[in-house]
Amino acid sequence: MQLLPLATLSIWLVACHLRTSFGELYPRKYCIELAEDDLHRKGPILSEYTKCQHCLLGNAGVNGLYINTIELTGITFTVVSWSLGFQRVRNHCNNSDVCPNLAPLQRAPPPVPYADTSKAISHVSKKKDPKEKLVCLTQSYWDARDGCKACRREEMDSKSLGEFLVLIEGEVYFVYVLRTSRYVPGTSINCEKNGACTDLGHDEYPDHLCQAVHRKGVSKSAKSATLMKFKSSFRETQKNGKTKEQQLQSYCLEATPKPDTYARGRSIHERMLSCMKCIRRTATGFVHWFRGDATVEKVASLLISSKKYLTDWSDCMGMCHTLKKAPIANCYVDYQTQFDESPIGDQIFVNIAEPSRKNLFPDYYSECVVSHYRSEHFQKCQRCLNTIVDNPAVKLSDITSLITSKAGQKATLTTCISTSNERICDKLVFVPNEMCMYDPWVAARSNPLASAHSNPSRRQLFPWRKYLWPKTHQTSNVGILPTHPERGVTLVSATYDRVECLKCLALVHEVLFVSTVKRYVWMIKPNKEAPSCNCESIKTESELIYIDIHSLRSISAIEIYAHIHGSNSWIGKQHPSDITSDLLPSNLQWDTGSNKNILSRFNSNRSKLICLFSLCTG
Repeated sequence: MQLLPLATLSIWLVACHLRTSFGELYPRKYCIELAEDDLHRKGPILSEYTKCQHCLLGNAGVNGLYINTIELTGITFTVVSWSLGFQRVRNHCNNSDVCPNLAPLQRAPPPVPYADTSKAISHVSKKKDPKEKLVCLTQSYWDARDGCKACRREEMDSKSLGEFLVLIEGEVYFVYVLRTSRYVPGTSINCEKNGACTDLGHDEYPDHLCQAVHRKGVSKSAKSATLMKFKSSFRETQKNGKTKEQQLQSYCLEATPKPDTYARGRSIHERMLSCMKCIRRTATGFVHWFRGDATVEKVASLLISSKKYLTDWSDCMGMCHTLKKAPIANCYVDYQTQFDESPIGDQIFVNIAEPSRKNLFPDYYSECVVSHYRSEHFQKCQRCLNTIVDNPAVKLSDITSLITSKAGQKATLTTCISTSNERICDKLVFVPNEMCMYDPWVAARSNPLASAHSNPSRRQLFPWRKYLWPKTHQTSNVGILPTHPERGVTLVSATYDRVECLKCLALVHEVLFVSTVKRYVWMIKPNKEAPSCNCESIKTESELIYIDIHSLRSISAIEIYAHIHGSNSWIGKQHPSDITSDLLPSNLQWDTGSNKNILSRFNSNRSKLICLFSLCTG
């Protein structure tokens, strides 16, 4: 047996992480579907899609998604994301209780090439800061949210964040790998205080394991190694109460799950987790699953870190179809593609002064800012912001407001972010200037008397548009969307009369901005073939052609519920798998029987869906 001390391996996979993990934005079609008998057990397909949408946006962190077609038992939709977002879809949402029978209808986008990409990335340094430390934090599958990762990157001033699935004591966790000079155990309190993170820990995944597994990769000379022994040891409590040092060792297994024998079906991902749980029980250690995609590989490479090196896996053949040893290098293939370096500088999550930043720098590209807060902290957040900006903040919803700031005021806005001692604003997001310019125009339109005297023309509203965006934009013939350093899209505003219409818009389209006070949204312009809620009024005069939305992401229908009913609503705090269809608010449920006629009308005219909710009909 070939033994190799892990500390001698030669390639730094984190410190010298020299690739662009976010790469290009791609559109990719998916479908979810239910069997006919599942309609009685799980509920209508649109209710299932509501949970799936929330998971894809809030947990996997894709940039946006929109519906293409709707059938009685299935929905086809398009997801827009970086390559890494598609990889996270598998770990977060490929679950029969979240996205039933989720299947991609197009191949996954290729990962960004590893070599030479660092030349185009100015913020990635080839020199390591000696004060920086490799840190691993853990979070349960049930608590993992995309906003938490962005908050931790900002709080710890880390250029990138790696996310890896691991089994610890039989439970599914995500390990977040960062390099930072700021980490002190327990410093995650700010991201937990502002609601971005829940139960973020550092004890479940020992530091020596973090350093051994994630600090270095596999050199060319070590590709055939099948066992790595850690120099570090840990102490284990024995039955007699005494502690004994134990040495961990790692090895790689290639595994395939058992075929699906459940009548209602389980995803490959769920079956692979069952296989992994058996391996963990047998090996008594940690089971890592590094590689990921929205469709699970036929063979998964699992890195086992345990006290004992096992060769007999017969006890797990009831859960695993095949198991065999593999070189350690197999488990590290595409390891670096799991690191997120996507820009987050146009968002403010933590109360940190700019001069103290070394790796992440602000991208305050506009003068228009949306503040996010808990409904009970509305006044405190407003008061703080109003002491900085010239014009009073304008309330958008129960949990958001709109402000305009000057160049000299932007850096001071961080002082209004919640800290461990005081709850104020939870997050600030810079948005295109036109959104601030448009809001008072909507107010004028809603008041006929004011409209007659103060309603600006389109030319007055967007005086510099012709200097900012080209008239046309051509995408490549491989389906790649406009990407780094920007996401250029065409935006339209739409007004609505009823809450149910707003929820429909968020479910069907890519809604980026909402005002429940003035009842309008900004959304990415739908395709002509896209279904329509047929309850909105799209304002063509407000169309913004090829505008850069930076890191703005779609708002899910479940998030819209929080905008209407306040941030204390239980629904936004639940993991999607815990939200059964009958627990969805009544106007986010879909009545199967009464909507068969709706589906038939939709199928006869693909460009229009008369109504998605019975409450939308007039």
